[in-house]
Amino acid sequence: IDNPVDQVETPAMLRDTLDLIDWIVDTDPDARVSIYNYAPYPGSPMYEDALAGVDGYPRFEPPASMEGWGRLKLMQSPIYWIAGLNFRMDNTRKSFPGDDWRLIEPYVELARDKWQQRDVAEFPCDEVERLIEAQVQKRRAGDALMLAETGV
Repeated sequence: IDNPVDQVETPAMLRDTLDLIDWIVDTDPDARVSIYNYAPYPGSPMYEDALAGVDGYPRFEPPASMEGWGRLKLMQSPIYWIAGLNFRMDNTRKSFPGDDWRLIEPYVELARDKWQQRDVAEFPCDEVERLIEAQVQKRRAGDALMLAETGV
């Protein structure tokens, strides 16, 4: 019997996972879905494979310090953003209220189309991250202004 850790996710396995997510959300409309890429931590079963870059995956370059591990981004993959913009709409609406919705809306529509087509290999992740960072900065500036004006 093969060790399941030695198996690489196939396209069919990915489709099954995405179908399961659709079933979960259809079954429970309050379900919140996030998908993260595997994070290869030292000592984990696939760490050496990640370092070697097996099965066509890029080689993982581990951070050189604890601070580097703390800054490791787990949200860089297209599937993270595609799933998030489909199934974490509460966060998206909160981050882009009112007229700001028009800024993120094209990406939400693209993510919806890509999810329906099961095309999760590419997405403008950097653009979405920059857009969200700009919203965070805008909110911080507004909070600082309110604090300065009201003391609250």
